[in-house]
Amino acid sequence: QTMLFSATLTKRAKDIVKMSFRQKPRMIEVKTVTKAQTDAPDASQLGIDETIVEAATREGLQQGYVECEANLRFLLLYSFLKRMKRKKIIVFFSTCNSVKFHSELLNYIDMPVLELHGNLKQKKRTATF
Repeated sequence: QTMLFSATLTKRAKDIVKMSFRQKPRMIEVKTVTKAQTDAPDASQLGIDETIVEAATREGLQQGYVECEANLRFLLLYSFLKRMKRKKIIVFFSTCNSVKFHSELLNYIDMPVLELHGNLKQKKRTATF
């Protein structure tokens, strides 16, 4: 059995799938569905399975995001991380370089963080988390 996991399905990842798999692969994705959508009378018509929706996010795990002006992003991130220091938090960035930059900056200002991105060797990724 061969499996490929990707948080983002880029053209490159799709090309790897085409070259690597003999049979057509089964694609599984997690879609965000609001509670209102699962309670809607036509939920089954939308293809929403309430048991899958409940299992999509592990119990006790909280997910969220904030939209803000670009000039406030780092200040907001720093404030949030400082307030949640005792919790495990994963922050997603759009590029590996952005992960490296923010990791170095936060560690420099005494906010200890670990970086985790695709350019790290597997051994270091495993040791990080």
